[in-house]
Amino acid sequence: EYFPRRYSVPLFDVLQLNRGIVYEQGTRHRRQKRLCIPSFEQSQSMNTFLKAVQEETAILSDVWCTHTSGKSTDGGSALRLDMYREMRKLTLSVILRVTFGLGEQGREFKEAAALSETIGAYLEAIVATANEVPPLWSISPALSPNYKRVTEVLLPRLRRLVSAVIAERRERDAELALQEVSDSVANTATASDRADLLSLLLREGSLSDEDIRYVLFD
Repeated sequence: EYFPRRYSVPLFDVLQLNRGIVYEQGTRHRRQKRLCIPSFEQSQSMNTFLKAVQEETAILSDVWCTHTSGKSTDGGSALRLDMYREMRKLTLSVILRVTFGLGEQGREFKEAAALSETIGAYLEAIVATANEVPPLWSISPALSPNYKRVTEVLLPRLRRLVSAVIAERRERDAELALQEVSDSVANTATASDRADLLSLLLREGSLSDEDIRYVLFD
């Protein structure tokens, strides 16, 4: 079984962002990939993903239309949208629903807005850090405001929020396990669980929340 070596950058090594499914190397990566592959290979997974994209896009579109209608009735001013921000919110809604297996309840995740904003700020700051010329962060971290913001504020916050999503899923799974359901409903739920990545990682049994966060994020 061949897994090509992945390209990484020194900054990611320093920040320990090389432990997940994207940048991990060697034995750990092979194990992680074997765990994750089923969630991408099943036709049900793709159907679930497609349905989530369609429904979440329709919901976001309805929000825009509602705001537009409101603008028209009180003066006719145009609705101005930050499309990067809106698409980031849409992407996160799909990820919470499909990858993390929260389903339609993903919209109710209380940290969703904070997670979306933090992801946006983190991506901007880490790209700015990686593109520094000269690379101040590698000369002396104290010289790089971008590096300090990533390491002292954004990365810890993002890791905390991802951990909160995992904890939310564990809590919902525990509630589901306590419910008395018929065999047919239970079988349906089990089949649905196989469609999302987090379910596979949770059912593996030996992975802690920190391990799962590494796979999904770090």
